[in-house]
Amino acid sequence: METDNSKSFEELIENLEEIVASLDKGGLSLDEASVMYEKGMKIASEASKILESTELKIKKIKDEYKISEVSENLDE
Repeated sequence: METDNSKSFEELIENLEEIVASLDKGGLSLDEASVMYEKGMKIASEASKILESTELKIKKIKDEYKISEVSENLDE
């Protein structure tokens, strides 16, 4: 269940949900739980990076739209 840059946000969240379910279920040794927790943290970090990147893209789009909207209003 290694994370890689080709996984989508949705795939990462699905993997994270599986890990959480396994940890919630219990029955794991301390070592197994520790490994699962570390994998979960890596996945959460990757998902967070995707969210941050998407937020920046949305902000850029909004900023571009505001600029073009202002210039269009000035032309009228």
